[in-house]
Amino acid sequence: MSKTHFKKAFNTPYLGSQDLPDYKDLTLTIDKVMCEMSRGLKENSLFNIIYFKEKGFKTMLLNATNSKILKNLTKSPYIEDWSGQRITIYVLEGVKAFGGTTDALRIRTKTVEPTVPVITVDHPKWESICKKVKAGLTIEGIRNHYEISTELFNTIK
Repeated sequence: MSKTHFKKAFNTPYLGSQDLPDYKDLTLTIDKVMCEMSRGLKENSLFNIIYFKEKGFKTMLLNATNSKILKNLTKSPYIEDWSGQRITIYVLEGVKAFGGTTDALRIRTKTVEPTVPVITVDHPKWESICKKVKAGLTIEGIRNHYEISTELFNTIK
């Protein structure tokens, strides 16, 4: 049975801990990083924002910690040089922030290849998976063989 993280109710446009099923690592490829004003947040601030090559995943705000990790992974301080970098995102629990503790997304300092392929609408198995979902395959069933975002799964129904 799939459970709903309480942060799903806030419907943020950015990737968050609630988007990593069971807080499992997620490996994605950076399409581009843009310095943009944030959307949908209380403070409208300038952030580095990652756009991913894999479809169906939200963009990710980069805080200073994750920006430094990307600088070290790519050996470049320039966000334009970060395109194409495969990163593994994980949830670090109990981070002190905003006057309390929270779960924060972090980028692993060493990128590992995913153990299962990432499913996107461009994947050769996409149509087959859609048919199986319509016949009753659950998101957990897909995740036994592939990595898929909850948002992309929900578009199938």
